[in-house]
Amino acid sequence: AVILFVRSALSVALRRDWPASLTAMFLTIMLFSTSSVLGVMTARRNLDYHSSIRMWTSVVRVRPLNYRGWSSLGAAYDLLGDQQRARECFERAIAIQDQYPGALLGLGLCCLRMGDLDRARWAFEKGLEADPKMVDAASNLGVIAVRRGDHAAAIKHFDRAISIQPEFSVAHYNRADSLIELGRDTEAVEALLTALRIEPDFTQAARKLAWVRATSPNPALREGSEAVQLVESKCQPNESQSIHTWDTYGAALAEAGRYDDAVRAADRAIE
Repeated sequence: AVILFVRSALSVALRRDWPASLTAMFLTIMLFSTSSVLGVMTARRNLDYHSSIRMWTSVVRVRPLNYRGWSSLGAAYDLLGDQQRARECFERAIAIQDQYPGALLGLGLCCLRMGDLDRARWAFEKGLEADPKMVDAASNLGVIAVRRGDHAAAIKHFDRAISIQPEFSVAHYNRADSLIELGRDTEAVEALLTALRIEPDFTQAARKLAWVRATSPNPALREGSEAVQLVESKCQPNESQSIHTWDTYGAALAEAGRYDDAVRAADRAIE
């Protein structure tokens, strides 16, 4: 809508027989108005978050045992980026009702972001007890296991997440990552292909698959031309500033026998 507004203003200015100075003044006013609209939108979004906090604060003040109110207040603080207050609210909700899935998931996510892996694990496990279909809890238990270097345990958690939601592309990708760490590249390729079937524009999955195709210790899995095609079609290296993309591109080009291009890609990776 904002783009259409600017285009309309430009059209009005150019259709009128105005002096150049007046035209410039008109467009300046229109562009200033547009930037003001965008600023108002951002301010309104922040105001909405603060309004939610005020509303749910009022609810729990009147009904301090309302666990849904505490959980909703935690979610509002979470949206505002205040992890500590969000965590405190989720903890209050759980103290009242320790089987409320929303508060358990919210607490787990807050603790995971804050680096408290033990409390996060407790919350996700408790959440799965309350709701065995809580796919985000199962998947994030895998993330915790990865952070602790236990990739075998991580795979089990990702498998559980996939059993709950078979089309969960991120779980397939994370599972592939752990399989690679364990040297199980053949299974990793299958998992990455599944992730890309579910989400064809999944850039990280395409880049990871290209890396395996270019660098796997298993010669049967290496396919340089496929790796190059994956990077060029899915990762758009010429528009990327990512060192990971250029590193993968260089490895793929080398595997495909395009050594001069591989050197140039490596140079881009270290620029």
